[in-house]
Amino acid sequence: MDFKCSDSEQWKEALSSYGASIESLNKPNLVSLDDFYRNELPGVLQQRNPSYITTPELSKLMQWKLTRGKWRPRLLDFVSSLDDAVVRSASEKAFQSLPDISKAISALTVLKGVGPATASAVLAAYAPDIAPFMSDEAMVAAIGNSKDYTLKQYLVLVDKLQAKSKELSAKGDSFTPSDVERALWSSVVGCQIRMTYSDRKHRRNHKTAPLLPQKDAAFSHSEAGFDGASFSGAVFNLSTTIVGAGIMALPATLKQLGAIPGLIVIILAAILTEKSIEMLLRFTRASKSASYSGLAGDAFGGFGRTLLQACIVINNLGTLVVYMIIIGDVLSGTSSDGVHYSGVTEEWFGQHWWNSRSNLLLLTTLLVFAPLISFKRVDSLRYTSALSVALAVVFVVITAGIVIVKFINGSIGMPRLLPKLIDQASFWKLFTTVPVLVTAYICHHNIHPIENELRDGSQMKSIVRTSIVLCSTVYIATSFFGFLLFGDHTLDDVLANFDGELGIPYGSLLNDVVRVSYVIHLMLVFPIVFFSLRLNMDGLFFPYAIPIAYDNRRFFSVTAALICLIFLGANCVPSIWDAFQFTGATATVSVGFIFPAAIVIRDTHGIATKRDRLVSSVMILLAVSSSSVAICSDIYSIFNIGVEA
Repeated sequence: MDFKCSDSEQWKEALSSYGASIESLNKPNLVSLDDFYRNELPGVLQQRNPSYITTPELSKLMQWKLTRGKWRPRLLDFVSSLDDAVVRSASEKAFQSLPDISKAISALTVLKGVGPATASAVLAAYAPDIAPFMSDEAMVAAIGNSKDYTLKQYLVLVDKLQAKSKELSAKGDSFTPSDVERALWSSVVGCQIRMTYSDRKHRRNHKTAPLLPQKDAAFSHSEAGFDGASFSGAVFNLSTTIVGAGIMALPATLKQLGAIPGLIVIILAAILTEKSIEMLLRFTRASKSASYSGLAGDAFGGFGRTLLQACIVINNLGTLVVYMIIIGDVLSGTSSDGVHYSGVTEEWFGQHWWNSRSNLLLLTTLLVFAPLISFKRVDSLRYTSALSVALAVVFVVITAGIVIVKFINGSIGMPRLLPKLIDQASFWKLFTTVPVLVTAYICHHNIHPIENELRDGSQMKSIVRTSIVLCSTVYIATSFFGFLLFGDHTLDDVLANFDGELGIPYGSLLNDVVRVSYVIHLMLVFPIVFFSLRLNMDGLFFPYAIPIAYDNRRFFSVTAALICLIFLGANCVPSIWDAFQFTGATATVSVGFIFPAAIVIRDTHGIATKRDRLVSSVMILLAVSSSSVAICSDIYSIFNIGVEA
């Protein structure tokens, strides 16, 4: 609806569709809340003498405002806690001040949680013929701005809508300023709902677009009935992001460090991860960014944004290569130090051409990965994600059960508590565990997309803490029981250890269940990581193109190129340890620690404390030094092996 339009029939049509637009959003309780606000509350206010609004009524009005617009739970908490006598007094004074809107708004905004927009909703309920509601849609249509929620801006909006209502009413129809606002809102929402993906011809804003696409509010509500993610759902998604291939390399970390230092380092890595994410969230709110890359761009400009995206691409590529390596190891077998560890297909069917490593990975790519990575919406993978978490838990439970049974039988010895230091090379090799630990906790690239979908964004800090505690528990259990079970024979990929006799009843069956369940888990996690990889890769190479989901040719071209690259990497990288050392020591450390700490030290908004700067400096020092040592140690090992050969 063009605000300049003077055709009253078009305005009446837009106004008459208001109820349908409310219903089409498919938001819980919105229909009943809107009925309360438009039909019930005005009559109640008019019947009182003098007129006033109560705290419960103001709270319900706030629910209507937030449900119809953007959900901001803190405002609802503030309003619900207001003293009823104070609310009555302020609203009575405001109503008596009309038609002086400026004075009426000022009387209401003394209440905590009540700004000009909420105050306008109160006045519109009492006097719709004088004061319209200050909605974003009306602000954009009438004055071209929806971000300046000030009294001055509201008075401009009032003048515009009052003038338009008089213009339309002069032709024999009856329009109030509130009718004009509802017609504008209904028109905008109706257009958003009718919009299809193929109709979106706008180009992506390279400077403000998030790493992962945000849902169009009206469209997503009408299409999927989505009204914001719950606390448990967000914990589930973040935990799925964290727990992946890294869990399989952690027992080897205890093998390198010893049980006690290894478990301590796992806990310290969790604490550092939680702190880095906490700083990310705090500085994101200060910069009003919608994504990790947006925050990096705010601190370091376009170069910083591009560099972060490149690091995320490298990290995700490395992660997916590792996933495919593990799948190949388990299905077709692997060799370490001249010893061959059989895969499940070798044990079941013997060695054939079709169950060679490359052929099995090719079949997995074509039959499993290709269909799953073809989804254009990450929400389409929610059921496979749920199953993948369940399978990861199965792995931990079975491994712990095997250890307990063998411990009761007396067939498990005391684990090595401290690292085995033979020479200088063995000391430096301890630092190669750091990138593996960082990779195990990396989830920073999914923090903002999860927060953006939350029903209550203030819960994000608790969600992060809960997820890290949950994943740390799983990691500690897996590391301890895995190392206790296999000792110094623990392989870089502990799943490869599950190919021999465990010394307990049904040991062979449990071996197969453990390996197959976790392979399926990785197959189901693969498309979620790939989803983020594809978006970031597309953002790097096509920063100004329309979103990749709306361009089928580009979508399938990028998808095919990436899956081919991952397939080649999985067949060329020698072991899971090499893959983690490369990506973990470079891109992953940058995404997880260096970028968050650098953003804090940069402090473009002046909110960093001395403690923040100290922690960030230590974080960068540890990340850079340990990663440098890990890379040098890895290079030394490669050359040393070459000399010995």
